[in-house]
Amino acid sequence: MEMFSHSGKVSASFAANRREEMGGAITVFDTRTQQVLRTVTLPTTAGTLTRPMGLATTPDGRSLYVTTGRGGALVEIDVATAAVKRSIAGVGLRPWGLALDTQGRMAFTANGPSGDISMVELASGRVVMRVPVGISPWGIIFRP
Repeated sequence: MEMFSHSGKVSASFAANRREEMGGAITVFDTRTQQVLRTVTLPTTAGTLTRPMGLATTPDGRSLYVTTGRGGALVEIDVATAAVKRSIAGVGLRPWGLALDTQGRMAFTANGPSGDISMVELASGRVVMRVPVGISPWGIIFRP
């Protein structure tokens, strides 16, 4: 999966890489030059598979959020520095799809095996609600 974000002079793209059995990374590349700018390794949790699944940037383009599948987390990456800012654990059972609201205040994760979506308040990193939606939700989109 990849997504595009236009911030500053560089048109940066983010590609989710599922390398190795126990890890994953995000590759940041310049869409104008097709050159890799950097690679961000996602944190692992006690031997749990951490694989990037869904990607979404905040409306201001400063943060990239990544769901981690079996890792059960939502990871925030600073776009300017490519540093992992935090990992919000326990957002759902295998969060796959990801969407942010138009203000960048809430994240919505599609949690496949548990058949629900989670609403995560980004300021606090707290899951405020889980909504049952049926069998194996994979993707999600936010529409105001």
